[in-house]
Amino acid sequence: MQVPASTNFDVVIPELAMEDLVIPQTAEEIYAISAQTLPQIKSALLKIESSQYALKATKGNYYPRVTLNASGNTNYSSASDPRNVQQPDGSFASVPYPVGDQLQDNIAKSFSVGVSIPILNGLQTHAAVQRAEINRAIADVTLKEAENTLRQTIETSYNDAISSAKSYTSSLRQLASTEEAYRMDKQRFDNGAASYLDFIISENNFFRSRSNLAQAKYTFILRKKVLDFYQGKPIEY
Repeated sequence: MQVPASTNFDVVIPELAMEDLVIPQTAEEIYAISAQTLPQIKSALLKIESSQYALKATKGNYYPRVTLNASGNTNYSSASDPRNVQQPDGSFASVPYPVGDQLQDNIAKSFSVGVSIPILNGLQTHAAVQRAEINRAIADVTLKEAENTLRQTIETSYNDAISSAKSYTSSLRQLASTEEAYRMDKQRFDNGAASYLDFIISENNFFRSRSNLAQAKYTFILRKKVLDFYQGKPIEY
C-alpha cells in the first residue's frame, strides 16, 4: 500500500449479502462493454485506421500528377524617376514617374500546367503498396489478438468469480455446521461428557471454518472487482 507506518487509517470490513453474489452480466456482455472502453482495443483500432490511410496514400503514387503554377511580379527603380515625356510640340520634358505607376506598368504574369506520369518508378510504387498492405494485415491480426486475449481474460475472470461465489456459499454452510458442532462439543465438555482433545479438535475446526469463510469472501470481492474494472466501473466498496 506504500502507506507510512505512522499514518492512521481505518479498516473497513465489507459485508456480503446473498444478492451480492449474483453477477448479472454474462461474460460476453462484459466483453462487449470492455471492448469499447479499454485502451488496448482502441489502440489496435486506430492502428488499423492509420494503416488504411497509409495504403490509400501509397496507391496514389500510381496516378498521374497535375501541377499548376502561377506567378506574378513587378518592379520599381529610382533611376526611372523622373522620366522623359514627349510634349505636343515635339520636345521632351522631365516629369515625375510615381512608384504606383511604375509597379502597375512593370507587372509580369506567368501561368503553367504540368503533368507527371509515373513510369520508371512503377516497381517502387508496387513494392511500397505491398508493404502497406502487409502493414494493414498486421494491424488486423494485432486487433484480433488483442480481442482474443481480452475475451480469454474476461472469461477466466468471470469463471473465477462464479467459482468464488460458490466457494463462499459452501464456506457459509460449513461454518454453520462446524459452529453447531463446536457448540454441542463445548456443552459436552463443560458437562464432562467429552474429552479435552475432542473439544480442541471441534474448536479448531470451527476457527478454520471462519478463516476459510473470510478468505472466500475477500477472494470473491476481489474477483468481482476485476469484472467491474473491465466494465469501466469505479473500484470501490
